[in-house]
Amino acid sequence: MTPQRTARLAGLLYLVVAVLGGWAHLVARGQVLVPDDAAATAAAVAAHEGAMRLAVAADALQATAFALFGLTLQRLLHHVHARAAAAVVLGTWLSAAMVLVTLTFHVGALLVVTDPAVHGAVSDPDGLALLLLDLQDALYGLAGVTFFLWMAPMALLVARSGMFVRFAGTVVGAGAVSWLVSAVVVAVAGMPESVETLLVVPASVAEVGLLVHLLVGVRTPAGPASRTTPAGPGTTAPAAQVAAPA
Repeated sequence: MTPQRTARLAGLLYLVVAVLGGWAHLVARGQVLVPDDAAATAAAVAAHEGAMRLAVAADALQATAFALFGLTLQRLLHHVHARAAAAVVLGTWLSAAMVLVTLTFHVGALLVVTDPAVHGAVSDPDGLALLLLDLQDALYGLAGVTFFLWMAPMALLVARSGMFVRFAGTVVGAGAVSWLVSAVVVAVAGMPESVETLLVVPASVAEVGLLVHLLVGVRTPAGPASRTTPAGPGTTAPAAQVAAPA
């Protein structure tokens, strides 16, 4: 597969992650979570039970697509720096795992509200549903740490590959730092939501830019930029060409 096709495949996988993950978190859960109102949250979960169940499937699919996205990036950019490409895979897999961990809170809230056996087994089902969705929302924000772990090495690969526009590496690097800082802010109680939203703006710009660049296509670098970077000690550089016997 050519680099251009590999990049477009990565872009399509990333688009799946963005669409499914965005819908599940911002729409499906966004329409049911009512801060500081357990009764209203539980009523909204019951009213939107179908969407909440679809969100489980959407998050499971986007986590799978995210893991495949990391592998595709590794295939596209491993020649630039093998260790950084491996770090991208690790970071995307950790991000995918984090999505699945947060999804357990989503499923728990759904069961507490809609399953009569579970509903009757707890003393305050409405309060528990709100707690579970609050925990899910907090963990989703803390997942910025795992996003940093794949975007930081990705910034290095983008900058060195010669396959992206010159400033792309800086933009992706700024996005990585933005995710890390926003995750730290989530852990600080009492931080205004407007501040958290502002902090993820560089990350959003970086991710959208990377998505569009991958879908449109990447350059085919010529010269040293396309050569393999040694993966570590014991890896030999490409040997000089040997003339064929006369």
